[in-house]
Amino acid sequence: IPSISVDKPSLKEINFLYDKYFFRKIVKRKFEREYFKLFTKRIYKKYQTIITEDFLLQHIYFIQDGTIELSSNKSVVETHHSIKQLTRGSSLSNSNNTEIYNSFFSNIRSKPLHMLSKLTDKASKTIVVTSSNEVLGVDSMLHKINRYLYTAKVVSNYATVYALSVDDLMFILEHEGNEVARDFERTAVMKGDLLKERFVNVNTSALGVVDRAIANENYYKGHKIDL
Repeated sequence: IPSISVDKPSLKEINFLYDKYFFRKIVKRKFEREYFKLFTKRIYKKYQTIITEDFLLQHIYFIQDGTIELSSNKSVVETHHSIKQLTRGSSLSNSNNTEIYNSFFSNIRSKPLHMLSKLTDKASKTIVVTSSNEVLGVDSMLHKINRYLYTAKVVSNYATVYALSVDDLMFILEHEGNEVARDFERTAVMKGDLLKERFVNVNTSALGVVDRAIANENYYKGHKIDL
C-alpha cells in the first residue's frame, strides 16, 4: 500500500500539476483554491503497482517523479481488441486507425489453425518504461473504456504520484468549459494514439515469432531428415 501524504502542498507541487497537463486554461488561483484539494499525493516504493490491467477505471494518475513500467498480460487477439477500442472515440484520432486495425486482424486470420494457441494464449510483455510527467488512465477515459488497459509498476526506488478520481476530473471539465475540455481531449488522444502504436509494435513482434515458426515448419516439411 503506498504512503499518502497529507502535508500542505508546496508551490512546486501545485505548479507541477497546473503547468504540465491540461489545467493551464483554469485561473491559477482558482485551481489552487478549489481543485488542488481533489488530488491525493501518493508515494510508491519499488515494485509497487499503481494500476492493474483490467481493473475498474476509478482514478487518473499524474507521475511527478520515478520510473514506471507499463506491461500487459493479454494475448495477441486480446491486444488487437484493445487496439480496436482505442480506434473508437475522438474525432482527433489518427485517420489511419481503422486501416491499421483491419490489416492486423486480417493477418491474424490468415494463420494456420494449429498456430492458434500462439495467438490466443496470454503472455506478459513490457509495453514501455516511462517516467515523470506521464499521466495514466486518460486513454481509457477518453474512449469510454471502464477498465485500465495495462499494469503500471514502479521500477525506480520510489515514485511520487498524484491521483485524481474520474468523477472529480469530470467535475473539473464540466465546470471549466470547452477550452479545458479540448486540452484534456488533446492530451488523451495523444496518449491513446501512443498506446495504440505501442500495442501494434508488441503484436508485430509476436506475429513475427509466429511467422518464423511457420516458416521453419514449412522448411522441415520440405526436407527429409536422415538420422
